Amino acid sequence: MKLNLIKTESELSELEADWHALCNRSDHFLYNQTFSYIHCTWMTYDRDNAGELAVLIGREDGRLVLVFPMVVFRRAFWSTGRMLSAGPYNNYTDFLIDPSLDRRKASQEAWAYIKEALKVDFFDLGTVKEDADLLGAIGGENLKIFGHDNSVSHIRFDGYEDWDSYYKSVHSSRFRRSRSRRYRRLAEKGEVSIEEVKTEAEMQYAFDWLCKYKSDWGARHGKMVRYAVSEKFRDLSVALYSPRFAQQFLFVRLLKINGQTIAVSYNAVCGQLMQLIFATYDYDWKQYGPGNILMDADFQWAFENGIRELDFGPGTDNYKKEWDAQSITAKLYFIPQSNIGRCLLVCRSLLVFLRTVFYRLPMSIRSAVAKLFLGQKPTSSSSSRLRQRAPQSRETRSQEAGSQEAGRQEAGNGHRENRSVVL
Repeated sequence: MKLNLIKTESELSELEADWHALCNRSDHFLYNQTFSYIHCTWMTYDRDNAGELAVLIGREDGRLVLVFPMVVFRRAFWSTGRMLSAGPYNNYTDFLIDPSLDRRKASQEAWAYIKEALKVDFFDLGTVKEDADLLGAIGGENLKIFGHDNSVSHIRFDGYEDWDSYYKSVHSSRFRRSRSRRYRRLAEKGEVSIEEVKTEAEMQYAFDWLCKYKSDWGARHGKMVRYAVSEKFRDLSVALYSPRFAQQFLFVRLLKINGQTIAVSYNAVCGQLMQLIFATYDYDWKQYGPGNILMDADFQWAFENGIRELDFGPGTDNYKKEWDAQSITAKLYFIPQSNIGRCLLVCRSLLVFLRTVFYRLPMSIRSAVAKLFLGQKPTSSSSSRLRQRAPQSRETRSQEAGSQEAGRQEAGNGHRENRSVVL
């Protein structure tokens, strides 16, 4: 295998077709390993932050067989290499490898090459799952691991011929009756439909809606949802729906009642894997369980369209237990390569510790501390701007839903296949 580093945008763009082909040969890749996601991340996040592009590629007989996208930041006294990826916390770090290769051997060769080629003080590898090829490659390192073990949950559909048999195997009759009753009550309010986002304009609407209601959810539960209210992550998400990218992996759907949005799910479909990124619902409709209704519909769609595994991401939320999800361990890996890197690790460990303590405090105390030291509440300005874009009342939401529907009719089916349904 011949290894090489891609360092320019033009070289990166030339990889698009080969990169798509590599993903298509794999039945199990990650959304943050796709060309479109990496390209948009570079254009949205790291290019303007003085980052150096460093995408490791491997070829055999001219065919692309390995990709590991990284970005390097060189400061006055130190340098850092990290995965070229941004956004939600279930961005896992790993090599994208052709199924025909010896994965362990290819991973070790790639890791040895990138350490020698980049010569940085510190590698920030982010979240690495225990079954990742990357972990096998760095296993011999003098690892400095920071961060608590994180439980990553997932479910598989193996061994079931149809959706009903699977659904009955994981949910009791009482649970199923409760879900059916809520759906019937919602259906009594009008026409219930599920629509998939297919265009940039629709994604803008969906993301702004998600931002407002996910922020409201965080305020109710005393949690911060920084990734969901990031201006840059919004720009990245919208860019992924441009006709520029032939391969589309995002799977964003809206649950509506009489044309009014009451829940949104933001997922990714990668071969036989669906990754659940985030979702939320309109709290005014909580009694009908709109989030659960949309989740059931998404899971059924996944089962009936050849998806074999659902990744819930980190955490042990109650809804994951309801689906009898299994879990594996994931950790944050930080690997110093010099004395400067070891000093950076100590500083970073202290900062992350303080940050962890801060976010475990009640929201009222966090607000007071942020106001004392920063002169503001612990909410980003991008959060405020995004919340202002979202509908503020049922009447406004109904009007915007009507405008959105009119725009959708004018746009037609766009550049994506229609996967919308009426329930």
